[in-house]
Amino acid sequence: MRLFSFTLFLLFVLLFKPVWSNGQPNTYSIINNNFFKRLSHSSLNYIPIRNTPDNGSLLLLPLKDKAVTNKGQILIFYHKRLYITIPSTGYLLESQILNEKSDSIHFYRIDSTELTGYNIGCFSFIYNDTVYNYGGYGFWRFNGQLRKYNKQLKEWDIQSTNKELPFLNEGSNAKIWFEPTQGKLMLLSNLTGNEAINNEKPSWTDSVFELNLKSKNWNYKGILNPYIYNSKSMIVSIGSLDKGLLILNGGEIEVWDLVNNKIYKINNAQYKQTLNSWLGHGFYTWMEGNKLFYTSNSLQGIIDSIEVKNNDLQATELTIYKEESLAKNIFIYFLLFSGIVFSIIYVVIEIKKRNKRSFSLIPTKEYNYDKRNNSFNELEKSIINTLIQKIETGFDYTVEDMNQGLGIKRKTIEIQKKIRTESINRINHKFNVIFDSETVFIERIRSREDRRFFNYTINVENIVLYKSAFKQN
Repeated sequence: MRLFSFTLFLLFVLLFKPVWSNGQPNTYSIINNNFFKRLSHSSLNYIPIRNTPDNGSLLLLPLKDKAVTNKGQILIFYHKRLYITIPSTGYLLESQILNEKSDSIHFYRIDSTELTGYNIGCFSFIYNDTVYNYGGYGFWRFNGQLRKYNKQLKEWDIQSTNKELPFLNEGSNAKIWFEPTQGKLMLLSNLTGNEAINNEKPSWTDSVFELNLKSKNWNYKGILNPYIYNSKSMIVSIGSLDKGLLILNGGEIEVWDLVNNKIYKINNAQYKQTLNSWLGHGFYTWMEGNKLFYTSNSLQGIIDSIEVKNNDLQATELTIYKEESLAKNIFIYFLLFSGIVFSIIYVVIEIKKRNKRSFSLIPTKEYNYDKRNNSFNELEKSIINTLIQKIETGFDYTVEDMNQGLGIKRKTIEIQKKIRTESINRINHKFNVIFDSETVFIERIRSREDRRFFNYTINVENIVLYKSAFKQN
């Protein structure tokens, strides 16, 4: 009976552990209001909701956990529900289906993660009924990790991509755009540099990449327009459009068509006045098609909207980025590298030809080799006799002595080495022919004083054999 009771207790603990985790509630309720009621009527399945001036200023849910009390809350509307993620944590909350007739909206924490501090400033989005977050800062580094929520384990899994592009989602949001239908994540700039290495302070690049969420591959698109890159501190993203971003750029309203890589300006004075007056002062905004909706942070005020009409768009000659193929760049680099290698090979060949020509111009009186027979000529006898004399008097016959004997002291080192080798080989060959032997007549040995250098010698037996046949001069 005790064993049965203990088993029931364990099952109870395991089943209800999420509710007791850290002593924090996993269910939150807030009063229904115009904000939720308007969203419940949306015909769209996916709407990223922006809260200004930054994600830390407007908090939708009164979370009790100290680890997330003052953290920003990222809101995404997806299939009639709201999802909230907390950057720097794995917190994920899901609302009930929005209904304007309900008095309250209930949110439920659906994850069971505990680790925090690894994805501060990440970018969250939903694709194919799955919540993702990308990039962020934590554990002393920026990262470009793609993380996917695992519904079965209620944890986050790392998704392998072909490269890691570090990213930090700043308040402007103008460096990233997600297209939910095709599953494409467009990155207009990424971080480079390693904080742990001197002189590698992280900075934003001007490279544009696109992530295909089906293949998990980042594809290089081109170079960001300097008009955008040099003005990034003045650029604020107002909302996400079907084809790109609605942008506030230094007081000017722009549409960045990322699908067609074009920039449009909106010169409507009313738009400028309205957007500049409330943007950054505590508003929630979202886009439905070309219509921008906004409401105050109290969520009790009127839901107002501005429609970006096609006839308000003024086309410009500007593009968002200069399209470049990474394969094309690699081909160009390959051509440049090939040209350098070819030039080096050409120079080496010319040097060798020049050395050969220099060798062929050496005066024949210095190298009067007898090629008609295998007898030693006078120059060879002189070298042999001098070498034997040095050995018998206890001196070394050095490389410099050999160069002196051959008359090549003023030639290049390469020519000296070539002539010494050929001369010694020829003398050794003639010795073996004359005396019908198989030996090395003139040997090369390391210097006793410095092992890096070589001297020349002849062993005693070969000296006796040579002197028996030839008289020294």
